[in-house]
Amino acid sequence: MDIKDFKNGKDEREKMGIGLVHKVEEWLQEQNINAYKIESEIVDGNKVFYIDVEGDVWLEKFNLDDVANIPKYIRFRHVTGKFILGNSK
Repeated sequence: MDIKDFKNGKDEREKMGIGLVHKVEEWLQEQNINAYKIESEIVDGNKVFYIDVEGDVWLEKFNLDDVANIPKYIRFRHVTGKFILGNSK
């Protein structure tokens, strides 16, 4: 494995299904979000995961104030449908 693999998010922890990528997948599953693509890169020294979704993103338990509670390492990039907040509060 070379340095390029680490920069592209292909480190050993991700291959084993542990670490930050596991947290991202777990959070998406809790929110019932089916990502068709997850890519990561280092931004300002921190790993960030870009999420692409084909269809809608429905964050049922979130309102505008809760958007700040989306983990900092998760960023939605391409969403082909709507981005909907449940506004349940």
